[in-house]
Amino acid sequence: MSLFRRQAWLGLLAIALLLAPLGVFAQDDAVRIDGSRIVANIVEPVSTAYSTDSGATVNVEISGTNTGLTRLCSGEIDIAAAARPITRAEEQACAEGGVEWVEVLLGYDALAVITNPTNSFAECLNLTELSTLYGPAATNAITDWSQVNARWEAVTFALYAPPSDSTVVNLLDELLPGDGLRSDSAAQEDAAAVVSAVADDVAGLGFAPLSAINASEAELQKISLDDLSGNGCVEPTQEAIEASQYPGARGLYLYVNAESLARDNVSGLIDAVLGEPGKTAVADNGFLAPSDALAAQVADNVANGVTGRAFSVGEPLYTIALDVSGTVTAENSAIGFGVLEDFTTGFSERYSGVTVTSTGYGNAAAYRKLCNGTADLAMVTRTPTDEESTACTDQGVTLDEFALGQQALVMVVPAAAEYAACLTTDQIVQFWQDQGENTVTNWSQLGESFPDLDVTLFLPTDTRSQTDILLAMAGGAMLNPRRDALESRIDPLYRAAATANIEGAITYMPFSDFERVESAVIPVAVDAGNGCVAPSVETITDGSYALALPLSVVFNQQALARPEVQALAWTIVRLNNRETLTSAGLIPPAEDAFTKYEEQIVALFADAEAAAAAATPEPTQEPTAEAATPTPAS
Repeated sequence: MSLFRRQAWLGLLAIALLLAPLGVFAQDDAVRIDGSRIVANIVEPVSTAYSTDSGATVNVEISGTNTGLTRLCSGEIDIAAAARPITRAEEQACAEGGVEWVEVLLGYDALAVITNPTNSFAECLNLTELSTLYGPAATNAITDWSQVNARWEAVTFALYAPPSDSTVVNLLDELLPGDGLRSDSAAQEDAAAVVSAVADDVAGLGFAPLSAINASEAELQKISLDDLSGNGCVEPTQEAIEASQYPGARGLYLYVNAESLARDNVSGLIDAVLGEPGKTAVADNGFLAPSDALAAQVADNVANGVTGRAFSVGEPLYTIALDVSGTVTAENSAIGFGVLEDFTTGFSERYSGVTVTSTGYGNAAAYRKLCNGTADLAMVTRTPTDEESTACTDQGVTLDEFALGQQALVMVVPAAAEYAACLTTDQIVQFWQDQGENTVTNWSQLGESFPDLDVTLFLPTDTRSQTDILLAMAGGAMLNPRRDALESRIDPLYRAAATANIEGAITYMPFSDFERVESAVIPVAVDAGNGCVAPSVETITDGSYALALPLSVVFNQQALARPEVQALAWTIVRLNNRETLTSAGLIPPAEDAFTKYEEQIVALFADAEAAAAAATPEPTQEPTAEAATPTPAS
């Protein structure tokens, strides 16, 4: 080798050695992203431009939301692209892997169902009706509005839909039970064409990205959606979507490893995604951008490295398909029977495939059936006795209890009836029992301090059940209630007004109804042995007011592995169903208690499913025909 060639070779080798560390460093400093294709559509154009401008290496893989979050929590990547919020199980996996993350909201994939403005009756669809309208079985079968809801007119509609590769097609499919949507909608070239077709056709009906609808000046009617979870009919508005109330939308997120965010390449890319390049990509893909205030909060969280769930707090921790089916068996106390009925009214509309069989034979029957496995859940007004707990243990049954609040009844008398301002529990039992000839018909029968004044009763129409409860509260037993009312009305305000106008009158009602009374009546305080205690939120909650009972829902833990039981359990303990308890006359726990309940019940679902899977024996392999045939003796 010539001296010149040798020197040239050595020079190139030196340059290579000098550059090698830089190359290795550049590769190690590459930004690694994996996850959802939908979110990648936003990230990819931004990352390409960012790489060109900064020289950074950005590797974007598309393995789906689940894989992306799994890789994030194992520390393999810097950013997970997700078309849904991170789940509690994934949060736990990240915590176990020592990975903290910053939640970055990019925008929303949101749809709206639209009709021609001539539609004057179908203004809101619940998810069951939407499924009837757009499910696969509707193809060439559901053609007019009366088939969706019998109360609506038999007006035919003409269906228009966006292209099959539109993200809102997938979004509507995910929202409804079953696989796929009806196939007889007239597919349009793009979202703008759907909007125009519906606006131009008096029978027009369709769905499209909300961003395209908002951008159009066409006259349309946007249909509200009701997911039957307590929010009622919700219009497709920015405010409703950002409050996680509108079911036809999903958040689009980046989950960034907090440690990675300290690197300039990662933080620079996130800044670009949240800046004008990212906003342009969000709009170009037909997604809905966050409001200015929310976008500023996202940017502030990134700048300050705020970790944990920040923008998906309102997202449900758990969702159950509408097409779940099966039977749930419940046994209840007298109070619990009525409360469960209030829950199952809306529940049955949402989950039409689930049958709830409920009876009200009392607490003892409830615990007996829970422990022998013939009841999945119970609404009870006491904890199990030692004997009942032992029976559950012997049967290998674990019970999970959630306190739902206090049910209290208040007796009211005319404002001037100071003689009845306080009654002992013994007097209450004596007063409200049907004792035949000895039934109290004059106040003086209660004692010398009471006037010679005829009793006049105004009772609720369901006299027997409510008086049963009142007697059980006062006397600890189910006794024969009196039913000799001057008048029976379900309306507590009417009964209070009637009581106020008749000397010697009395009625009773749930405490929640008493709080609305404005008539000239006073509540009767109760003496259970520790002096007279007037009804109030405080005395009812602390247990000092005697005419109150705690109500809890108790689940057989094994039953929580079944989807139909999960669906009802989720309905009962969710925060946005707390109003059902108030409407049923209970004083429920504070809102933060239900937030914890949601976390707890989801964890119990996972535990029950894992236990059920562990208890299921591995399937035995069927013998082959050759092995099953005896070999003839030689």
